[in-house]
Amino acid sequence: MTKRRYTVAEIDELHEVLRTKYLFGRYHHDPLKDEIVWSRTYNETDMLRSVGVALRTHMIAGHTAQDLIDSEKPYGHA
Repeated sequence: MTKRRYTVAEIDELHEVLRTKYLFGRYHHDPLKDEIVWSRTYNETDMLRSVGVALRTHMIAGHTAQDLIDSEKPYGHA
């Protein structure tokens, strides 16, 4: 467990990255650069609960939004 302090902006960025992962299966989705990808069907309540749990888990671990984005390989790479 980390003692890292998050700013409101960092929490918002982490939340957005986790929401994108929930919807598109990736932490980063740029519709202008990436191929067309449809989001999955979701229930708003389930999404909020899942993203909230993931947010708290990553905050406890001390991760940032950029850490999660950097952990992924670009599209087209195995």
